[in-house]
Amino acid sequence: MSPFPVRIIASFHDLPTVQQALADLEHQGIGRNQWELFSSQPVGVDENEKSFIARSALIGGILGAVGGGGLAAGTAVAMGLQTGGMPTVAYAPVGIIVFALGGLGAVIGTLISFFAEAGLARFPDPAEAEIGRRLSRGETVLSVSCQPHESPRVEKILKLRGAEVYLEA
Repeated sequence: MSPFPVRIIASFHDLPTVQQALADLEHQGIGRNQWELFSSQPVGVDENEKSFIARSALIGGILGAVGGGGLAAGTAVAMGLQTGGMPTVAYAPVGIIVFALGGLGAVIGTLISFFAEAGLARFPDPAEAEIGRRLSRGETVLSVSCQPHESPRVEKILKLRGAEVYLEA
């Protein structure tokens, strides 16, 4: 048995056929963690799924504020400014820098998290270009990962339900 799974990609013209094929795959022992469904319309969306974007904005803001405060205060101390008896680190300018870099950190944290959750922060997969073309035509695409010895059985199940198996990688 090969340790590397085979990825079978198939397209369907209607959602009920896909659901029947998924039921057949589950009956044959292909679990939910082995397939991924792509559709131009929301299908089976988990409304309770939490996004990490808000937390990453908070973390980025805190890191930016701490970094800005350290930068401003550290610069004032490192430069050895003559302040004539006044505090070396003045709170008003440091506060402005803390606020500005805190906001910048929140924006950067939000963008990084958004790109990661949207799947835009990864290298392109050649199969995903074909999936995108099929989705633009209104088809529903199913990607199944299985062991090489299961591949003919999975392909047969998909073709029996009317799928066009167009890529096996």
